[in-house]
Amino acid sequence: MEKLTFGERLRQLRVNAGLTQPELAQDITSVSHISLIESNKRQPSEEIVTKLANRLGVPVEFLRYGPESESNQSRRKDYLFAEISFKNGDFAFAQTLLEKVVKQTSLPTDAEFEVQARNLYAQTLEKSGDLDAAANEVKAAIDVARSAGLPLPVIEMTITLSKYARESGDLVTALELLEEAEKGVPAQLQKSATYARLLSSKIGIHFLRGDYIRAYDISKAAMAIFDDQTDPIARASIYWNASLAADAIQDASQALLLAQRAAGLFSESEDSREEGSLRVAIAWLLTRQTPPDIEGARGQLNRAGVLLQEHGSPVDLTYYQIELARIEWLSGDYEKSLETIKAAIANADPNKDLLQRADAYLLAARAEISLGRKVDSEMNLLAAKGSLLGMEPSRQNALAWRELGDIYSGLNYLEDAIDAYRQALQEAGVPASPLAFSQAKNAQENVARREK
Repeated sequence: MEKLTFGERLRQLRVNAGLTQPELAQDITSVSHISLIESNKRQPSEEIVTKLANRLGVPVEFLRYGPESESNQSRRKDYLFAEISFKNGDFAFAQTLLEKVVKQTSLPTDAEFEVQARNLYAQTLEKSGDLDAAANEVKAAIDVARSAGLPLPVIEMTITLSKYARESGDLVTALELLEEAEKGVPAQLQKSATYARLLSSKIGIHFLRGDYIRAYDISKAAMAIFDDQTDPIARASIYWNASLAADAIQDASQALLLAQRAAGLFSESEDSREEGSLRVAIAWLLTRQTPPDIEGARGQLNRAGVLLQEHGSPVDLTYYQIELARIEWLSGDYEKSLETIKAAIANADPNKDLLQRADAYLLAARAEISLGRKVDSEMNLLAAKGSLLGMEPSRQNALAWRELGDIYSGLNYLEDAIDAYRQALQEAGVPASPLAFSQAKNAQENVARREK
């Protein structure tokens, strides 16, 4: 783009501010002088430049030099260094640089740069675990992009905002954001990587809400839309969420096949975090095979650990630790499993990562039972129950409640098991049968009489 002269920039800023030449000149200089300045026939004094800048609401430096002013060049350099630091894994330094960049809002620059800076700043905040602050930055970036008429960044960042809502447990808002973004996808983008990401996210949320058939239907439609020309990361996301949906409808072999395809695509990319998270999920799928493929799962976790230690977020690392503890428990190394699961519980946010903590406590209870520590297992079961009671109902929670019931049943705590199974039914949206629970209660009483 050709650089504007001082006069051209003055005129552009005046028009953008909605001022006429007489309005700009009032109490500063004559209208004819303004006209001469704008036509590059006169150079104003420093005093007039200062007054004009104040009236236009821009820094003097910007009026003189435009977007390439020294301050804006400094911002761009800071952004460049932050981008390099982020790619090298120095998230804290990148965050410090970007915080300075985004807070210099008095310096006008192009909208695309503002969007990029705020978006990268949000990613550094996400790495530090502050999803609320990250979401606020993404919202600010969306406002800038929308005002500047940049539809693609608006869609991409709405997907990110939906991800934050999902990770905070607000699945309703997460889905609403995606559906709103989908309305704004133009026809020319409906085979793009961005649209693939959007559909992938929708599949994932329907899965988390327990609408497995809907998730699988969307995944089949998405796999038919995109081909080898589509961005591999976007295709990998489709495969992975399709894998989850297939597993949910009891198609374990198809689930594992799709997950492995996704991992293969991620391994060809530079997205180490996603590859690591996916390998953790594949390990989980392998432990659900009959019999569990423990060594295959361990191999996936070994690779995931290397990737996530360097590139993962606190949430990613907690998932990794839980699955590692599961492998250790399945392998009979109960003490090591407990050590790992305690680290996972310590890393999980007690106010947000409730399902993660519940899963961890349930696994800890199983390890304690394997070691013959019944009292300690009971404490972990109570902790798991407390986490689940603090969550909104969902079918994912129902699975955890069912596992809690299974463990209580194995300990012969039939009343607690009945309560957990009842809660599992409620979470899944299935009303409990009074007759069935009455019969279960009678069975429990009969067991108690025989024990006497």
